[in-house]
Amino acid sequence: FRIAIVHFVLDIILIIEQRKRKSMKFQRIQNLREDADLTQKELSEYLHISPRTYSHYENGTRNIPVEMLIRLANYYNTSIDYLVGRTDNPHWRKGDK
Repeated sequence: FRIAIVHFVLDIILIIEQRKRKSMKFQRIQNLREDADLTQKELSEYLHISPRTYSHYENGTRNIPVEMLIRLANYYNTSIDYLVGRTDNPHWRKGDK
């Protein structure tokens, strides 16, 4: 019984940590959108998705499909690595590694 409780608590902690990482992971798309003075609705129209779906992407409650990451990176002239937090360099040029 005690082991089951410990596993339950650890599962809850894991879920909380995963949600925190997801929220942090996609903060940059919100920052870029706001810096460009765009609404979620305007960007969702560009991506051909609903504003609600786009909102889920920004708040980390839904993973962003690769196709959407490519579109966003192209739109903002940055890399997917920057969007997902793998680099802090927002400037990207073809051929950069």
